[in-house]
Amino acid sequence: MPITLSIIIATFNSEKTLPLVLQSIKKQTFPKEKIEILLVDGGSHDKTFEIAKKFHCKVINNPKTEPVYAKFLGYLQAKGKYIMYLDHDEVMENKKSIALKIEAFSSDKKIKAVIGSGYKNPS
Repeated sequence: MPITLSIIIATFNSEKTLPLVLQSIKKQTFPKEKIEILLVDGGSHDKTFEIAKKFHCKVINNPKTEPVYAKFLGYLQAKGKYIMYLDHDEVMENKKSIALKIEAFSSDKKIKAVIGSGYKNPS
């Protein structure tokens, strides 16, 4: 099945919030087999890599460590028809968040971008 959505997450020592972010992706109603998760890491020294492995994420090295550059590196390796950027501390609260975004693109070919909403930043 082809990848529909690439989710790109810039990380650096993100062990405290990353599991919450990845759980929120796992809880989405959109088919998991159509999603790839790319973690672009700036040299973490904590359990970020272990967490990425547990959630079956593809890890990309970010030698510049900057989040903006991480997003660019993820963009270059993304295989999805659509790209979604999440920060390492953004949790999707609506379980239909991804499905609604993909539906928006599918319903009108004039739609080229969708702005995210409904995220929360865990403490």
